[in-house]
Amino acid sequence: MKKDEMINSFGLCTNVIALSGASFYGIYSSYILNTAKTSTLIAMIFGYLLSTIFTTIILKFFKAKPELSLAQKMKYTYSKFSYFINILFSICTLSVYVFMTYRLTSFICSQYLIETSKKLVLLAVLLCTFHIADKGIETTTRVSTLSFYVATFIFLFDIFALFGQIEIDNYLPITNFNVKDIAKASFVFSLYFSVPIVNIYACKFDQISDKDNFSKYFTFAHLFSLLILFLSIGTTLGVLGIELCNIFDYPLYTVLKKISLFRFIESFENVSIMLWVIYIINATSISLLCTFNTLKDTFNLKNKSFKYMKYILFVIAFLIPTIFFMDNTFIDSLNYVWIPASLTVMMLLIVTISLIFITKKNKLNK
Repeated sequence: MKKDEMINSFGLCTNVIALSGASFYGIYSSYILNTAKTSTLIAMIFGYLLSTIFTTIILKFFKAKPELSLAQKMKYTYSKFSYFINILFSICTLSVYVFMTYRLTSFICSQYLIETSKKLVLLAVLLCTFHIADKGIETTTRVSTLSFYVATFIFLFDIFALFGQIEIDNYLPITNFNVKDIAKASFVFSLYFSVPIVNIYACKFDQISDKDNFSKYFTFAHLFSLLILFLSIGTTLGVLGIELCNIFDYPLYTVLKKISLFRFIESFENVSIMLWVIYIINATSISLLCTFNTLKDTFNLKNKSFKYMKYILFVIAFLIPTIFFMDNTFIDSLNYVWIPASLTVMMLLIVTISLIFITKKNKLNK
C-alpha cells in the first residue's frame, strides 16, 4: 500500500453501505424472513439497535492509534502473539470473502448462466474483485463512491415502482411472534449488518484526509444502509407475502420481476439486480484488500513476496468453494449459515478484546 495513498471520509463510508448490506442479498434476507416471518421488520429494528453497540466498538478500535494499520495495532497490543491474532483475523475476513463471492456465483449461475460452469463464473468474480483490491484503497473507494450513486438511483426506482403493489395484509399478524425466533433473527441481522464493517481496517485512520467528517459520514452511511435493507426486505414482504418469500430462493430478486416499465418493457429486474451485484463486488473487494494489507503488515512482505501471497490467496479462494460448496443447493447453503456467523463473532471478539487491551496499554504509557 502506498504511503501517500489518501482517501476521504465519504469514499470510505460508501464502502460501509456495501459491507453492511451485501450479505443480505445472497442468503441472510431469506434466513431472517424464514425465522421471524411477518415480524421480520421488528427483528430488523431490534437488530439495528444491537448493531450500534458493535459498530461503536469497531469505530473505537479503528480510531485507536490512528497512525497504525490493523496488523500494527495488533503488534503494539500483543507483541509476538500478534502473529497468531493477525492470521486468525485474516482467515475470518478471507472466509467471509469466499462465502460472499460463492453466493454471488451461485445466484448468477442459477438465474442467468444455467448452462455455464460455476467454476468459470466463480473465476470471473474472483478476477474482478482481485483486480479492484490489487489497486489499493484509493481505487477501491473510488469504485465504491461511483457505485453509490448508481445503486441509489436503482434503489429509488425499484421502491417507487413496487410501492403501489404492497398489500398491508401481508404484514399481519405483526404482533403474533415467537420471542425466541425474533431474538435469533435480530442477532443474525445485527452481526451481518455491523461486523463486516471491520473491513474498513484495510486502511489506517490517518489515511483519511478529512478525519473530522468521518463520524458524520459513517452515521449517514450506516443509517442509509438500514433504510435500503428495511425498505427492500419490507417491500418484498409486502408485495409477495411471507409464504411466497419463503418459497423463492432469492425473494429480493423475485419481487423485482413485478416491475414493468411503461407497461410494456418487462424483465427490468435484470437492471434492478445490479444494486445487489454492485454491493457484493464492492464489499468483497475491500474485504480482500483488508486481508491483503493485514498479512502484508504482519510479515513485512516486500513487493515480490506480497505478489506471491496474493496468488496463494487467489488459489485458496477458488479451491475452497470448488471443493466443498460448488454442488450445494440454496437450501444446503442455509445449513452452512453458522459457519460465516461463527467467523463474524470471532472477528467481533478479536476487535473487542484488542480494544480493551490497547486502551489499557495507552493509559499505562501516558
